[in-house]
Amino acid sequence: MSRSMSNFLWVFGNIVLLTVGLAFSGIEKFYFVLAVIGGLQLLLALYIDVKSEKSLFNSLVIYEVVMYLFLFGQCLMWIITEDYSGRNIIDIYDKDLIERAEIFTLLSMFCFHIAMFSTKNRTIKNVDPDRTLRLRAAMYLCGKLLLCITIIPEIVYNIRIFTIAQSMGYGGIYTNQASGMLLTFLNLREFFFPAVILTLCGDSKNNKVLRNILITVIVLDALVSLYVGSRSDAMMQILSLALVLQVIKTDRIKPKKSTIVKFVLLFVGLIMIANVVRVIRIMPDRDIATFFEYMFSNKDNSDNMIVGIMGELGGSMATLLETMILVPSNYGHLYGSSYLYALTWLIPGFLTNNVWQKASMNNWIDTVRYTGSGWGFSTTAEAYFNFGFAGVLVFIIVGLAVGKLFKGLDRSFFEKNPVEFALSFILFNRLLIFSRIDFLSAIPTIVYFYFCIKIFIYIIDYANRAKGG
Repeated sequence: MSRSMSNFLWVFGNIVLLTVGLAFSGIEKFYFVLAVIGGLQLLLALYIDVKSEKSLFNSLVIYEVVMYLFLFGQCLMWIITEDYSGRNIIDIYDKDLIERAEIFTLLSMFCFHIAMFSTKNRTIKNVDPDRTLRLRAAMYLCGKLLLCITIIPEIVYNIRIFTIAQSMGYGGIYTNQASGMLLTFLNLREFFFPAVILTLCGDSKNNKVLRNILITVIVLDALVSLYVGSRSDAMMQILSLALVLQVIKTDRIKPKKSTIVKFVLLFVGLIMIANVVRVIRIMPDRDIATFFEYMFSNKDNSDNMIVGIMGELGGSMATLLETMILVPSNYGHLYGSSYLYALTWLIPGFLTNNVWQKASMNNWIDTVRYTGSGWGFSTTAEAYFNFGFAGVLVFIIVGLAVGKLFKGLDRSFFEKNPVEFALSFILFNRLLIFSRIDFLSAIPTIVYFYFCIKIFIYIIDYANRAKGG
């Protein structure tokens, strides 16, 4: 599907949804109508993504689902039921306020898609095969060096959180945070998954043994994360790795009916696993038998698995609602200052008058209206804090960035530009939950996991050429 056709279908589809929605604007349960419109908007977005990327399983589809679940999840949940045993925003906030938040979110997603679909896929002209092979070799060496540096911190980290969770439950991880030199040492593990991606993408000799070892390690790492209760880390790694392997080792997964059924079943399975982890992660001394007991009995869980997950993930809208209550009645709009201060993150604090305090939306909401929720400050809330309803235009920039980074990551792009392909999926893994963090939290990821790694690869390439010459 062409970019112009995608945009036409998106605009026309949303106009139809808006027209139908306005016909019900006066009813008491207008918030439910907006929830249905959001669900239809998501289905339309996924349809366009599949058609545009010519693949059922691609980075845009995954990104769409995650964004809607975090930014609009509880609203989508109401299509199934309005009864949720957790912190249900419909029981906490005024219905008119919820409707305003829904409209703001749907308009934000509208702008996001227009921008994302408008971007051109990155292309490389006059590709030099020798240079491509040379860069893959540099990337491969970079990956192996990072593996050597990060493997021990990764093992120590997993043993540590496994032991804590085993004796104290998920909450023990937060009450037993590492500090000092131990924290610095453990932070090196953040580069372990990027090292795996670089090694897999740089392996031009198709070393199956090495590939299988790396895949096994990532799966084990994900299982540990699921055991302790860190579902996001596990899901992000598995999904990112699966996307990379699909491109470099297989063809695109065509959107056939049988394939769609398989993916629906896989999605349901992941939801079941995530829901069980949500329920049992607070329990100490749990084992695999406990997992299967709760998996098939839904024991001590009043919500079904879909409602439980959507209700929890969708709580991110609460930060938007809280922000709408406080801004501009108690706090003035920031007019972009949180984004500008975040960009000065690398400058020493004494030169920026404590930039972290001015740019951290997470710190702000905890200071002025602490909810004890752990919902995460959403991108929609930060956009509204800065510009009010005009903040939907911020998602044009977000859409352009996502389109440039994550569109067109196919076999052809990998063969022509393996470095950007690998870096894009490293960022994809790190920024998959961008919708529930503030802009300040995204800056270190871009600096460390894109620019620093890219510079490291080109330094290795330069050294190899100098050595060869």
